[in-house]
Amino acid sequence: MITNAVLHRDYSIASDIHIRVFDNRVEIGSPGVLAGHVTIHNILTEQAARNGTLVRLINKFPNPPNKDVGEGLNTAFKEIQALRLKHPEIIEKPNSVLVVIKHEALGRLQAQKRR
Repeated sequence: MITNAVLHRDYSIASDIHIRVFDNRVEIGSPGVLAGHVTIHNILTEQAARNGTLVRLINKFPNPPNKDVGEGLNTAFKEIQALRLKHPEIIEKPNSVLVVIKHEALGRLQAQKRR
């Protein structure tokens, strides 16, 4: 998620990426709105690289955080699911995107009491 924030933030906005760690969640705030036609509803199926040069550059690292263009968030969501945590919440604000990763487990099946 942090790599994604660095790669896709709007560098024309003079602000930092903010990472806030709480007891029950982690919040990652990235300057700028979602790029191109990407929305919070299609973010896992669509892609738009605001900073294409940066995306291509990081992909040349010996062990890049993103193995393929456009798969960063999907990988992060799968890893969070493997930890049995709820899906992150993505919130688009007027000048930033906020990702909230709750430290909250998925619900479990509970046995019903027999009467």
